Amino acid sequence: MGKKNNKSQEEMNNKAQTQNDNSTVKSNEGCGNFEENEIYVDLAQLRKDLEQKEQEAKNNLDSLQRIMAEFDNYKKRTIKEKENIYTDIKADIMSDFLEIVDNLDKALENSDKSNNLTEGIVLIQKKLLELLRKYGVEEIEALNKTFDPNIHESIQHIDDENYGEKEIVEVYRKGYKLGDKVIRYPMVKVAN
Repeated sequence: MGKKNNKSQEEMNNKAQTQNDNSTVKSNEGCGNFEENEIYVDLAQLRKDLEQKEQEAKNNLDSLQRIMAEFDNYKKRTIKEKENIYTDIKADIMSDFLEIVDNLDKALENSDKSNNLTEGIVLIQKKLLELLRKYGVEEIEALNKTFDPNIHESIQHIDDENYGEKEIVEVYRKGYKLGDKVIRYPMVKVAN
């Protein structure tokens, strides 16, 4: 029986060596009390399986990288949206205070300058303007500046050779900005 097994083994080995790309390798597996079995594995099939798994791994890596990039963009967009919401709310609140500033300006224009009440209004106005500056609110300079439709609101136009082209000659209502965001446009009179 030993010679018969040796002969069939030789025939199998010769057959395996004659195949071109489908060469085989001999693998012995054994475990515990089980008899050792000889398993012939088709290398071409293993290569094909390996290429398939490598492609799957590459696809999974690409997918993971895309998802990570999308998530990173989502985080940045969310942070920016939160900042914008915060700025918008802050601008809305600050614009409510601007009405008080306007009323104090009107009270000062129509009051006796030597009055104690006027001094109190000046102190209140000063404190309020300090508070607005503390939170980043700045007055938009307009008088004698060139009109810019992005930051000024023209409500009157005059032709006067004493002024330059698009020069602001009068401010009817002060304008304010919070950072780069205009929270109230100055109402102005523009020449030429």
